Amino acid sequence: ELIRTFQFRKNRNMVKYQERLLQQEKDKFIDHRFNKALVRRLTNLPDDQLERFMVIYRPDYEFTLYTSDYDFQSYIKEALVLYNKQKAF
Repeated sequence: ELIRTFQFRKNRNMVKYQERLLQQEKDKFIDHRFNKALVRRLTNLPDDQLERFMVIYRPDYEFTLYTSDYDFQSYIKEALVLYNKQKAF
């Protein structure tokens, strides 16, 4: 145990690895909930605009985790309104 406390580099790398794994897990959860099929069904955007929309309006992890399906779909519809206004300019 004493030796492990002085392995700063290894400890730091392990912490970074754990953080990276947690971030990947969060990203996969967002991808699962904010998927192309759902966004396409709600927005009817063509594929090229769909990709751009999904990058610009990708929700964060906490919002994705705690919102209900209704609120999540409302967010997508409201984001579409903003996207269309932005596209008009």
